[in-house]
Amino acid sequence: MKHQISLQQAVEMTKAFRQNQPQGMPLCETFNREAIDRLRATPGCTQIRIYYGIKEARDISAILVAADAEDRDLLPALTGTFNPADEEEPIIVDDSFRCPPHCPPSSPLNT
Repeated sequence: MKHQISLQQAVEMTKAFRQNQPQGMPLCETFNREAIDRLRATPGCTQIRIYYGIKEARDISAILVAADAEDRDLLPALTGTFNPADEEEPIIVDDSFRCPPHCPPSSPLNT
């Protein structure tokens, strides 16, 4: 399966990140399954893309979007009214639970 790595690789990578963590970058971000399921349910979605943005407080934030088999972002209309209840409208996922302050229990990836 593409994109899989071993736990040992992940431990080494997250340790290196913690030792060199850029200012404004969280240790991790957690998203509710509902948001991820809704993103995956976007018509035509074959992959999830993660962009990074900077919020007003200068915090770096992950922004998740669906993408199709041709590698195109599947995005809501740039203009108009966004209706989050519209199951057919693509969504953009942000506003994660950031660590810190909302950190998960200890695991090999964060200690």
